[in-house]
Amino acid sequence: MTKIHLLTVGLIVAASLSLILPMQVWAGVTNKDELRVLVKLRDWKGETAGWQKGVLGAREVRLISRRKPRDYVAAGKRKIAGDLRRWRVVTVPSGELSSVLEELKKDKIVTEVRVEQIYREAMVPNDPYFNQQYGLLNTSQSQADINAVLAWDKTTGLASTVIAIVDGGVDLTHEDLQHKIWLNSREAQGNGKDDDGNGFVDDVAGWDFVENKPAGYANTHATHVAGIAAAEGNNGIGVAGVDWQARGMSVRVLNRYGLGREADIAAGIDYATANGAKVINLSIAGGRSQIIEEAIENAYAAGVVVVAAAGNQGGDTGLLNLAPVCSEPVGINMVLGVGAIDEDGEPASFSNFGRCVDIAAPGKRIISTVLGNRYRSMSGTSMSAPLAAGVAGLYLASHPGAGPMEVIAAIKNGGLFTGEKASLWNERYKGYLDAAKVLGVAGVETPMVSPVPTSVPGVSGGVFKLGLIRQGALETAPGNEVNYQVRVENMGMGVASGVIIKDSFDRDLRLVAEKSSGSCRVSRRDVICEMGELAGGESRQIDLVYQVDALARCRARIINRAEVYAQEQGLSRRQAVSERTETRVICK
Repeated sequence: MTKIHLLTVGLIVAASLSLILPMQVWAGVTNKDELRVLVKLRDWKGETAGWQKGVLGAREVRLISRRKPRDYVAAGKRKIAGDLRRWRVVTVPSGELSSVLEELKKDKIVTEVRVEQIYREAMVPNDPYFNQQYGLLNTSQSQADINAVLAWDKTTGLASTVIAIVDGGVDLTHEDLQHKIWLNSREAQGNGKDDDGNGFVDDVAGWDFVENKPAGYANTHATHVAGIAAAEGNNGIGVAGVDWQARGMSVRVLNRYGLGREADIAAGIDYATANGAKVINLSIAGGRSQIIEEAIENAYAAGVVVVAAAGNQGGDTGLLNLAPVCSEPVGINMVLGVGAIDEDGEPASFSNFGRCVDIAAPGKRIISTVLGNRYRSMSGTSMSAPLAAGVAGLYLASHPGAGPMEVIAAIKNGGLFTGEKASLWNERYKGYLDAAKVLGVAGVETPMVSPVPTSVPGVSGGVFKLGLIRQGALETAPGNEVNYQVRVENMGMGVASGVIIKDSFDRDLRLVAEKSSGSCRVSRRDVICEMGELAGGESRQIDLVYQVDALARCRARIINRAEVYAQEQGLSRRQAVSERTETRVICK
């Protein structure tokens, strides 16, 4: 088969999949016998003209918004946001989908019609027992936390700031969130009336667009996200959110499987905008959507800061064509896209990157609130986004009246990655989130003893410097020995306990134990050297001797890099990394 034949087959397969994909994607979202179709009308008054009669008949048709589109200024020109009143959502039996789509496409008042897309949580489940908020305070790696402690010295937020969690529903009764929930003061609870005339009956604490009722249903993902952004700080309970004072608005758009309909997400964004949210957090990801872009455009025009997770495919956001992280006109930064870094301050392997990502924040093993007054850690850009949303809340508290353009620009002005891959990382992620720098208090080292809230755990007294010294030639031959010296120094004032050095060795090497330091043992492809306690100012050295395998590949490059770990809160955490060394194998 020739190359051109292969390409043709690939296109045919892709086209075929697009026909069956809607039913697969919708599994677990709704009745498998029904689908929802998005219809955009040429004129928002089209409904009164009776356009839906005939082919639609008595089928359920609902609006996204009744509010006029907003206008805003971009690049010195006044623009009008998309008109959400022109969109309709039609529920269609799956067996009639093709005929309904065909008929709607013939209608002169219809400008767009398609099957609704589905979005999912931008979260990667992980170890639920990790019990440290390193993303807020971590003295061992400067770019592994957001420098929250210094930011809190300037402000812990304002109760007037509302952060909308457009997600799967926040636990309104959680011990660390119950005093931080947005309440609609214009709505009387349980009287069955729309007291404030916003179109939603009894929406005292938000709205559930999945079941079309007042907020109340809660899921783990949304509750976790809410705690990261705005759990009550300094209250002696659980964890600390980034913004201690802001109120969280529960807007449910994801079902219990973590999947959400396109139109519900747009309606949720519109609801948050209309009801006073200053920041909207979208820890969700899916395909590009015009209706979501129009909802975000209206939010931006209303002065709302929209924060979105980059997604977890480990790919380029621009090539993946994702929403809502890429839901903005070219040249206008309406969405703050957030990628993820790990506890060592390096980009997380799962995090998306590229054009739509504006900053990176901790997103691996982040501990926060979950259902039932409990706490657990989760990973994903879902966890990175609310850190940035919380910082947006802090910025608004210290800069009243700031618009989304100013807030996004300030947050993007974070710290730059350093090290051998810094250029690539800064290109892909634009740097890492630094709350202190955003608030104008950067340039001060985080103190070893800080006025941290009781909900933030302490750290060890170690501040480490580690060096890996190679002894011998830059080149070696099979059968020869390669010698290394590893020196570690505790540059802090406190005693560090449980100190170990880990050296990952190449497959072409084997440890010569009798010539190496006695405290070292082999664990798979690592050498673990236990050092016990290391007092402040104390340094130690170990010797490692490897033999190059007799069958080592010619011209192979042996890479070596050592790391030092110490105990923090009973867990071993990486403290420092050496420069890597490289030895070339020469066959004679």
